[in-house]
Amino acid sequence: MEKWGLLIQQWTPILSKCGLPLSRDQADRITQTIRTSRPKTDAEIATMLESFLERLIDECSGVTFIALSAKETHYYLPEKPIFGNDVNAKFPVTAHLLVGLKRFG
Repeated sequence: MEKWGLLIQQWTPILSKCGLPLSRDQADRITQTIRTSRPKTDAEIATMLESFLERLIDECSGVTFIALSAKETHYYLPEKPIFGNDVNAKFPVTAHLLVGLKRFG
């Protein structure tokens, strides 16, 4: 049963990086339960994993992710900085965010 706790514990940093805090919290609770409570039956662990999977699916359903191939990036990047070279040099990340907001906002 400890193998499940270790496996789920390995998922928590990935869930954090993916911006899935509710699923990460559920994984933490499962890990804690497996480690501190009496030995679990296969059925109890299956129920916990089912609950985790449902939480993960629900949380992912609320997120929209759009990806571009490397070939498509030129459609969304300006040929020259929209706010000028001076602003772009001083605030490169902010300039790119503003371009995105201007296009999609």
